[in-house]
Amino acid sequence: FNCINSTINKNIWIGQLGTVVNNNYEIDGFDFFNDNSAIAFYKFDRNAHDDGGLYNGIPNHTIYLQHGTVYSLLSSPNTTIHIKDLPFDDNTEVVTICAWLYWNGNYSVMPFGFARNDMYVNNGYGFNTSNSDITGITNIEFVKINKRKWAYHIITFKRDSSGTININGSDQTITNTIGSRLKSATFSKEFNILGWPDNRSYRNFGEIARLRIIDRELTSTEKSAIYSAELENYGDML
Repeated sequence: FNCINSTINKNIWIGQLGTVVNNNYEIDGFDFFNDNSAIAFYKFDRNAHDDGGLYNGIPNHTIYLQHGTVYSLLSSPNTTIHIKDLPFDDNTEVVTICAWLYWNGNYSVMPFGFARNDMYVNNGYGFNTSNSDITGITNIEFVKINKRKWAYHIITFKRDSSGTININGSDQTITNTIGSRLKSATFSKEFNILGWPDNRSYRNFGEIARLRIIDRELTSTEKSAIYSAELENYGDML
């Protein structure tokens, strides 16, 4: 994994990544668990696949780059990514997101999420349903884990509950509640990364890489497997 200096930090990645097999899982394969649960895999390793919207061979979704390109994603606070045509709707029960995140310390920012079911940083880190609410971990815990450093997040979004947060292989205890969560936090065919697509709200979270969208909940064993594989092969970013 090559590193170069960055205006934000010293862990920007360059180059095409090779395939490594770990515990029978293909770390750079599209369908990590080999069970057709993968919906999308965005490496964001600054190559032509990212900039052209091909994201390594997954053809059925549309990616829109707002206020920049993926090439500037890792250095521009104004770049957001808006994904359309995902196979989700109001009846979807659960979606899991796995990604490396680098939080730069800003608040009122969104690393990723759906229109009414997203992750939000503002006096804590957790699930937000567009109702001035956060259900997640305390600000003290989030600062300790993720401020100005890379961390691997496995986020399970659920329609009728707050879901689960796993960071660096550890399940986080949901202790922080702000406001009132909507009873049914629905999914949609559109997914936002690093901000809102139609205005400048919730931007400048920091950086993101190797984001996977999976259409089911992961078991504890599967969470450990994907985190261990990512850490072994890309842990030098930490």
